[in-house]
Amino acid sequence: MTMYITLGISVLMIILGFIALLKQKIYIDADTQKATEIDIPILGKMKTNYPSLVFIFLGVLIIFYSIEKFHPPPLVEWKIEGTFVTSDSNFDWYNGQLSLFPKNIDAEVRSNGKFVITLDIEKGKTFEDVVEWIDYSHQAGSIKIIPANEWQAHNSGKPNSIQNKTSHSRTYKNIELVALPKPKPPN
Repeated sequence: MTMYITLGISVLMIILGFIALLKQKIYIDADTQKATEIDIPILGKMKTNYPSLVFIFLGVLIIFYSIEKFHPPPLVEWKIEGTFVTSDSNFDWYNGQLSLFPKNIDAEVRSNGKFVITLDIEKGKTFEDVVEWIDYSHQAGSIKIIPANEWQAHNSGKPNSIQNKTSHSRTYKNIELVALPKPKPPN
């Protein structure tokens, strides 16, 4: 509804600007006593009613702004997969918590340590542009992945955790759980 009101006001501004141009009232500069001239890129110099042009240009500018604001770019589905591993064959991955930043992303860890992240990303952006970090926390240890760092290392040929990549997916290599130090027994 807001978009239609904004577009209506913009169209009204353009129409009123054109009506004023058709009346062609020319303003005289008080200092030079000559008709006011303005230099418009591409069109050149004009002796005209510049407030009318301001109305037209503002109307057009508001229309483009409204279209950009109220029609966001299309989204593309991304899928990120990988596997967390540990030397403990009976490890319960469900007792940990997988979290990402930002938080509005669908993510899960399965019983075998495989993680799957599914999210919609604005067309033209990548997973590494959107997700700052992936963290798996468990009482036995944790794993932290910073996608932008992994992607940069991958692109520069340095050691990284990326196994496969496509234009809308990433598959990470097995990532080892970093064990927390075991508490010392009380004396």
